[in-house]
Amino acid sequence: MGEDLVAKASTTINAPVEEVWKALIDPELIKQYFFGVDVVSDWQVGSSFPAFAGLLAEFIAGFVVGYLVGIVIHRPAKQKP
Repeated sequence: MGEDLVAKASTTINAPVEEVWKALIDPELIKQYFFGVDVVSDWQVGSSFPAFAGLLAEFIAGFVVGYLVGIVIHRPAKQKP
């Protein structure tokens, strides 16, 4: 094997960029489409963004490393900046 595998996907969202961006960073909106999780972050570069479900069982986390056209660039929590 030894090959670097890459999965790519894209979609078109029929909404203004501002509304899409808000849906990506607003905790109440995230909760509506992401299985009811609580995401806690100020979305600043270097900040973490842990997401919790149920009894505060962390199941996803990362660090914000930058922004590109309104998109948060992140890395997994194990690779703290």
